[in-house]
Amino acid sequence: MMATNFRSQAGTAQRGNFQNLILIDYDSSLRELEQRLFNCVFTEMNEQIQEACIEIKAVPVFSKAPIVNMMASSQGSMITRGIVQKCTQVMSKNLIHFGGPNAGVSEYPLRATSLLCQIIKSAINQEYYWWFAQDLISPTEYWRDYSNLTDFMKYSIFLPDFNNLKEQKNPDYKKQITSLDHLVLF
Repeated sequence: MMATNFRSQAGTAQRGNFQNLILIDYDSSLRELEQRLFNCVFTEMNEQIQEACIEIKAVPVFSKAPIVNMMASSQGSMITRGIVQKCTQVMSKNLIHFGGPNAGVSEYPLRATSLLCQIIKSAINQEYYWWFAQDLISPTEYWRDYSNLTDFMKYSIFLPDFNNLKEQKNPDYKKQITSLDHLVLF
């Protein structure tokens, strides 16, 4: 349902402009859908950002487009923001996020119905800074334990860098985000 609503909103937002959605396609075969869901959970965030950047640059219209507007929800918000910050060949003008965990999450609301989901939820909620969980389960990369920010800064492999929280700042991140005409977070 979310994809349908998101798709219809994207379709009316900029009538007459070329649009391409990078999202889990609910019309895909079950096998393809399972693979995309698997990749979404078990692929490191920086790798997902890099793959999305490659996918955008592979669309001929985007490689010649002077401006790209992006909308995303949930984990996709992290990926689109990563495109803005790290994929400098894509000139982004506007970025709109619906419910993205940009500041991190401190509880993972995954409905643990299957055994695999229960294992993932347990790893996320209890072992989030363990190197193996950080390397294997992408939501642990944007976990932020507000009661233990020392471990967050020391062990989180993604979010402290992504949010420019480390002592060594990345000036390109700030430059890219501040170059947007609009950044809208819902």
